[in-house]
Amino acid sequence: MKRFQNGYELKEYMASMQNGSLLNFTALNERLPWVYLLSIIGLLAGLAQPSIRQRIGPPGAMLLVLVGVALVSNAFVTGNLANVLDRLQVRMAWLLPFAALLLAAQHGPSLVAQGLRRLAAAARPAGPDA
Repeated sequence: MKRFQNGYELKEYMASMQNGSLLNFTALNERLPWVYLLSIIGLLAGLAQPSIRQRIGPPGAMLLVLVGVALVSNAFVTGNLANVLDRLQVRMAWLLPFAALLLAAQHGPSLVAQGLRRLAAAARPAGPDA
């Protein structure tokens, strides 16, 4: 058996925070459920409006279906073939916030501009006398 000969990385790893168990992800782990919840609420609230559903069209709907099927199938497979642990689902959990950000970046600016036009039209006086 060949011995480990590329030791140039070993010194950096031995001096790293990871090796010394000094990394603290508590604050990040406390915020992640809120990110997931806000992503779900944002997607559902956006999809509840017909104008947004029309704007994202079939490609956006297919993206959301694909992400939903991927998350549910991953939960099914990891739940049946292994223990039900968060670490097994976290590999794909980033897909939901990513899909929400992707759709918001693609359609958000035009939706905000449309909303501002509606507000400006509502603030204008209706009649010629005003």
